[in-house]
Amino acid sequence: AGLTLGTDSQKLHDTTPASVDTKQTGMLDPVLFFKGRYDLGAGWLRYGANLTLGFQKHVNKSNGDSNLASGGMTLTPWAGWEMAAGPGTFGARLMLDLYKGEASVSDESTTPATDSKTTGGAAFGLTAFYEMPMGMWDIGGALTYQSDSSTKSKVAGVSTSNDDGATNIMLEVYAPVHVNDMITILPTLHYTTVNYTSSLYGITSGSEMGLDVGARFTF
Repeated sequence: AGLTLGTDSQKLHDTTPASVDTKQTGMLDPVLFFKGRYDLGAGWLRYGANLTLGFQKHVNKSNGDSNLASGGMTLTPWAGWEMAAGPGTFGARLMLDLYKGEASVSDESTTPATDSKTTGGAAFGLTAFYEMPMGMWDIGGALTYQSDSSTKSKVAGVSTSNDDGATNIMLEVYAPVHVNDMITILPTLHYTTVNYTSSLYGITSGSEMGLDVGARFTF
């Protein structure tokens, strides 16, 4: 079990119907995690759960930029398989947002700012990865397919469907640095393509690129 803290800087590029660039920056939600492993001889069954703690409100700014706080709590169990492959480890993992609580959102594009409560948006994902030890640090890559369900927003008691479901393909390259048995530094470069299941505000697709630097504390 442990705790993950981190910060990220992302550039978002909406490709249709027009080219628009925005940014997402700031602290990521703290994540409490549990994970375990069961030896099956030819490989290992891996399992666990992440509890994402969205203490900060998600803020959409007037210029289209936003922070990275979710504004709510999410419980995500996962399970996967790992096996030795050459000098490293190959694996695959399934995850599902089993619980996604109400999220607090502030929209500063209106005057005054509009506060809302958002529900929905649960995600399902499948990841394949390969990791190779390099002494004090590892190097790895991962490819993830993720499907996000649509959300609903409630403003002044009135609920509205956002019709913002999306499918995402994300490529990650990461190099964890093992400081000691309890602390790991987690630099990650990631690129994501996004395709919305509906024309969200006239936007049907886009991409995200970012650099995430975090730390994992195991206890």
